Amino acid sequence: SVFSTSNSFTIAAQPAIAIVAPSSSTQWITGQTASILWTAQGSAASGTVTITLKHSSASDAVLTSTTSASSGSYTVTTAQTTAIVVRSGYTVHIVAGGISATSSSFSVHLPPNVEINDSNPSKCIIGSSCSIVFTTVGLVSNVKMTYYKGGTNGIVVSSTNTSPYSWLVPGSLTEGNWNIRIEDVNDPNLADVSLASCCFSIIIFSIIIHCSNN
Repeated sequence: SVFSTSNSFTIAAQPAIAIVAPSSSTQWITGQTASILWTAQGSAASGTVTITLKHSSASDAVLTSTTSASSGSYTVTTAQTTAIVVRSGYTVHIVAGGISATSSSFSVHLPPNVEINDSNPSKCIIGSSCSIVFTTVGLVSNVKMTYYKGGTNGIVVSSTNTSPYSWLVPGSLTEGNWNIRIEDVNDPNLADVSLASCCFSIIIFSIIIHCSNN
């Protein structure tokens, strides 16, 4: 038989790039690092990638153009996320080896925080409704509030996002200075307590009727 063998040659993978993160469920927090992840193959896995943050109502922001395409990851710095405007509708665009990919739309939020207004309430009346004012920031959906004085404590409300919150002061409480603690229902470490110097007073309201024989 007669045959001939060629020199060896390479069969390369079809060039492609796919973004793993961010996804549609991603939520970046300003002032915190964020991860961008991708997979690349073929010619798209060589050289470097250019990663751009895009939004329909803002100019494109190039996050990096020197990261290796084969690394598959880039960490967005705190300085970069601090400069991002808080809103939804962002996408990440990656270009490598002439191949591009765009992520699903995701949102950017402020760091979560809860804060109680130290002057509201300043005074509550036992057996009456008392208005408690608080604010939430970022990804805080609902808060839990408790009251306490020394070793005595109880729940104002287990979960609410209504501020001001109308609290019916229990008749079992005694007169004196009390504190309110507010916390994220999903993260009890994210909390605020009314200042001891600004704590509110609970009083007993009474009406005295003087009778006369005249």
